Amino acid sequence: MTNTVILVIGDVNSWLARGHSLPQDKSLVFVDYAAFSAETLLMHRPDMILSPLTSLGFDALDLADRLQTFRYCGAFRVLAPKLPDQAMVTRELCYRAPDVDCELVELSRAPELRVV
Repeated sequence: MTNTVILVIGDVNSWLARGHSLPQDKSLVFVDYAAFSAETLLMHRPDMILSPLTSLGFDALDLADRLQTFRYCGAFRVLAPKLPDQAMVTRELCYRAPDVDCELVELSRAPELRVV
């Protein structure tokens, strides 16, 4: 039986610097976006990559570009608040990374973003 590996990419260093902790789970590997590389993918061989839609130094489109460049072909799940046009964001992710299995996961308790 193989262990599932979920690579969580975010603003990890900032999160830890603010005194927060990370879940202790063998299937979760946390990587700061600035440290994410092709070598990270080779070392961890993730079954899935998880990231927020937006963060302090990057967004999911930046990450989608890198995943395509690194020839990643697995699952990429993006956590997002309720959006006015979720399909548009998903299309853009898939356009930027056509070889990646991109999906937007809407967090129901997150506040709704509105276009003004």
